[in-house]
Amino acid sequence: MVVKDGTVLAVEGFEGTDKCLQRGGELAGPRGGAVAVKVAKAGHDMRFDVPCIGGKTVETCAAAGVSVLALEAGQTLVLDQDLLATLTKKHSISLVTVASPDATETVGLPDPAVQAGCKTVASETGSA
Repeated sequence: MVVKDGTVLAVEGFEGTDKCLQRGGELAGPRGGAVAVKVAKAGHDMRFDVPCIGGKTVETCAAAGVSVLALEAGQTLVLDQDLLATLTKKHSISLVTVASPDATETVGLPDPAVQAGCKTVASETGSA
């Protein structure tokens, strides 16, 4: 979802993350300052759809005026961490992790290989 000043501007639907970020950024206005939050919904079946972000996500955030990208710790697959660190710094986007509602539970992760692929990024790689 994309929020600004406590108002939800866009919620991801079937169209996917990039379209949600674009729509939220447009509604945030030309001054930007929106916050994007990427988390798994309650009861999300991680066997079929693992939340993930990559370079394209950060580029879309930058184009949309998103200044903070928050991920659910341990539940979001981060593709190419070095590239993400470079892009978040380049575009002054803060990348933060938030604790899942029940951080002790890993229900839905099908096996240790998938669980090992879910990485937590540093609490901040850019600046807002």
